[in-house]
Amino acid sequence: MKVKDFLFPNELSITNTPLNKILLIGDCLVDYFAKNFREMNERLEIEYILMNKVSDLPIKSDVEILSYNFQYIKLSLRSILTDAFIRISDNERNSNPINWLKLGKNNIDLMLAAAMKYNLQCGLISIISNFIVPQGIGSPSLDLQGGGRHNLYHSRIK
Repeated sequence: MKVKDFLFPNELSITNTPLNKILLIGDCLVDYFAKNFREMNERLEIEYILMNKVSDLPIKSDVEILSYNFQYIKLSLRSILTDAFIRISDNERNSNPINWLKLGKNNIDLMLAAAMKYNLQCGLISIISNFIVPQGIGSPSLDLQGGGRHNLYHSRIK
């Protein structure tokens, strides 16, 4: 096989796969996705389950779960790093600072285990979203924005 055929396969085709019912699990941004999906296809049935932090999903039978074409899961970055990340300078002064990598990995494991309940129960196809990068300055000490002390903020507005 030639490298170009591997990287850019030309034997693939698109198959129209109608969607009837999907399950969206995640933070408030997923509700926005649901509204847009409904505008694109008024016949599409969408169930949205708000999930911030680690939550138990509602109990559903296998028949209910398998009525969905798939589930889309979007974990909240805010829940993974917690609100303590907003005031990261406080953590640096703490005698027992938070290990952000360890905390994030642990929270991702817990949140995914909870969100994948229906997949584990009966094999529902699951699409897990990548993290959506906040537009603007999302985390470095929001209390410092615009106060003259944040170089990244000033470099972006100049």
